[in-house]
Amino acid sequence: AIHLHPDDVEDIYFTGAISNPQKTDFFVEYRGQDGGWHRYTPDFVIRRKDGRCLIVEIKKAHDREHPVDGENGAKAMATRAWVGLNPERLKYEILFTESDEVGFDQTRFARHFIEE
Repeated sequence: AIHLHPDDVEDIYFTGAISNPQKTDFFVEYRGQDGGWHRYTPDFVIRRKDGRCLIVEIKKAHDREHPVDGENGAKAMATRAWVGLNPERLKYEILFTESDEVGFDQTRFARHFIEE
């Protein structure tokens, strides 16, 4: 295994607060409960210098079963399908938290992605 240093991270983008689609080119389209297409901008994108990216979404634990925002909701399923087109370069993770904070143990996947 190749061990990367955090300096090998190209950038970390916070895209989750973008409500105007004109402000980003990064989004995943998903079919909403209304049958129409909608844009989903995940919370973070971690981009390594080798071009691999990790897409990270953070949600409250009570949203885990939500039909749109949940673990198997429309947004997650559309993103997983997109990641499946190029799984060597793209990864996706949803973190569910009981509070307003993400615990250190919950960042294990992201830390591994940076270091692998």
